[in-house]
Amino acid sequence: MKNSVLLIIVLFAFHIVKAQEWHWQNPLPQGNALTSICFPTPSIGYVSGSCGTLLKTIDGGRTWSSLHSNIDSPLRSVYFVNQLIGYAAGGEETNGVILKTTDGGESWAAMTGASNSGITSVFFVNENTGFAVNFDWEILKTTNGGISWTKFPGNTPGEPNSICFTDENTGYIAGSGFMLKTNNSGQSWEPLNLPSMVTLFSVCFTTASTGYAVGSGGAIIKTTNAGDSWSIQTSGTNLFLTSVSFSDASHGFAVGGDFNQVGTILKTSSGGADWTSVSGGNNHLLSVIMLNSSNVIAVGYEAVMRRSENGGSTWDTLPNGCSAIMHGIDFYDDLSGIAVGEDGNILKTQDGGLNWSNSTNSVPEYFNAVSMPGKLIAYAVGGGGTVMKTIDGGQNWTLLETGAGYNYIAVHFTNPDKGYLVGSNGSIVKTSDGGLTWDIFSDGTPNVLFNVCFPDSLTGYGVGYDQNYNEIILKTDNGGVSWLPVYNSTGGYLKSVFFTSSYTGFVVGYPVILKTVDGGQTWEEYDLEYPGSYYQSVYFTDRLTGYAVGEDGLYSKTTDAGSTWSTSRLTENALRYIYFTKNKTAYVLGIDGTILSTYTGNVSIPEPFKVESSLTIAPNPAKDKILISLGKEYSRNSMLTIMDMNGRLVLSQQILNQDETGINIQALAAGSYLVRVTLANGIRLNKKLIVLHELN
Repeated sequence: MKNSVLLIIVLFAFHIVKAQEWHWQNPLPQGNALTSICFPTPSIGYVSGSCGTLLKTIDGGRTWSSLHSNIDSPLRSVYFVNQLIGYAAGGEETNGVILKTTDGGESWAAMTGASNSGITSVFFVNENTGFAVNFDWEILKTTNGGISWTKFPGNTPGEPNSICFTDENTGYIAGSGFMLKTNNSGQSWEPLNLPSMVTLFSVCFTTASTGYAVGSGGAIIKTTNAGDSWSIQTSGTNLFLTSVSFSDASHGFAVGGDFNQVGTILKTSSGGADWTSVSGGNNHLLSVIMLNSSNVIAVGYEAVMRRSENGGSTWDTLPNGCSAIMHGIDFYDDLSGIAVGEDGNILKTQDGGLNWSNSTNSVPEYFNAVSMPGKLIAYAVGGGGTVMKTIDGGQNWTLLETGAGYNYIAVHFTNPDKGYLVGSNGSIVKTSDGGLTWDIFSDGTPNVLFNVCFPDSLTGYGVGYDQNYNEIILKTDNGGVSWLPVYNSTGGYLKSVFFTSSYTGFVVGYPVILKTVDGGQTWEEYDLEYPGSYYQSVYFTDRLTGYAVGEDGLYSKTTDAGSTWSTSRLTENALRYIYFTKNKTAYVLGIDGTILSTYTGNVSIPEPFKVESSLTIAPNPAKDKILISLGKEYSRNSMLTIMDMNGRLVLSQQILNQDETGINIQALAAGSYLVRVTLANGIRLNKKLIVLHELN
């Protein structure tokens, strides 16, 4: 039986990030698409991306750390006037966002009222004067550092994709079948004659006269007379070219792709007279910058970042870590956990997710779920009837035989010996001796069960869809010996079940959230107002507080036992699973190797995040030099910054795999400073430093 009620989904128009911060644990430094790159100096650079992503490097792109934008809207364009003052712009199509920093990305402020439409490109000619274009085909200008913006009369003839200026007066806008030019700092814009009407995605100038633009169908055009005329160049590709950059009159790169995991990198050493394809992977790239004739960096979809120090002959690639779809995770305690995914991936951690390593596993099947009922004992299940067990905390795994060839989708062990598997063909398999023997149950139908939950030793629920692809919930009252349907409905399928007590439980799927308060006899069905609410996993930390995740990075939270939910996005990646440890550290898994974590509890901080005490400064107070000590487990690819009490950045330095880092502070005036270390996964550690000497 079911009852229908209206579920209120609260959507954030500006998508402010939740009070708790989510940290990337895999891949590193992060897993969102990257859309724009800017280097105000040869060593300091910034990248923007989807879901409010901002990254910074201080070593020419060798290592990167995450910055906190405090939004989850896409940031399509980033531009820095100098190493401290910069802008990141984007937003949803109907809600533009322009952020500004004056401290090298340590903090960002939203420029209110700039645009009602998403920004596609931003460019500043000095600290005060800047321009932006948006999805409403508008041209915006500020003369006071972004405090206020003016819209120019009239619109562009199509969607604008890129804007650049060669001086304070002369600028260009490239877009869908057009290019505009201004000679009076944007007061008026004139269309330029182009050799073809292709969509242009990027425009750049190497001098006041010489410029390039790239676009759809492999288009590359060049001007040598400040846009009065343009000539077509042969690119050798018909893929989209989304970005172009030159380091001098001769050396340039263009990048792009076709959205089907096919990417392209083109290179010229002749000022565009000829272009050659260079090997650089299959990812669709969205932005490229040349730091000089040898050093080039490109970024794009799937969080990819490629860097070459030899003019494109070879490339280093980020992110690091597993890139498979991750389906399941379980922790025995707050430190010891195992995550599983496709392509035979089994990852283990012993420090609460700060570091993940691959387990020894010879089975190439994909894994759907894992259960860890003991500190050293865990079970992983997947396709082809695969069931594996570890007795050494995930280091080594052995294959178990259940006697059935079902595809197992979920596993739940109530103790190290007793557990249940569910999957295709209505399969429900039980062991009471740690996998030595198995009892096979089936309801006799080709049901597919995605998840199973036991609120007590006898009562369990399985959810999925039946032979007609309709939602189904099964229940057992005798420890899994027999199962009966307690819910069946048309129009979708159910993916996850969680009970907060013997009687109260929640089920999520497509496109529904269900709740029972009587042990499954009746179910309330909540009609979701949020379009495309495809939930994959649900978890409650107490009887009132619950979380659900799903496609497109969907993340919902309730604090009133499901009556209302607040919804936003954690990432652009589809999410598959959410899990909480006993100390309320949350983990979210998804495609492209996504593993995110955050601490949500109001109890003592779990050990994996008790790293504040690992940061030491000696001596403190100090005069000439200090030693920053983290410990190797935390120092990998960390960033050190020192700010004065006014928030101004006075020093920044990368920390690379070393116990202690020496810092010369002789140039600092006497006073108090904030020392901040940002770990590779985004966690920030702060200490106060007192400098005693006087500035010479």
